[in-house]
Amino acid sequence: IASVRLLGSKAKIPWSRTAEGLVITMPQEKPCDHAVVFKIKPKK
Repeated sequence: IASVRLLGSKAKIPWSRTAEGLVITMPQEKPCDHAVVFKIKPKK
């Protein structure tokens, strides 16, 4: 994984990979109350 972004937010999203999978830490402020969408960019 190269990067993880929260669409609609300019906040840096902390993330890590563990043996169990991808762990994403949500920021305090959500860009929307109805849906949260992450853009996960793979390494090339």
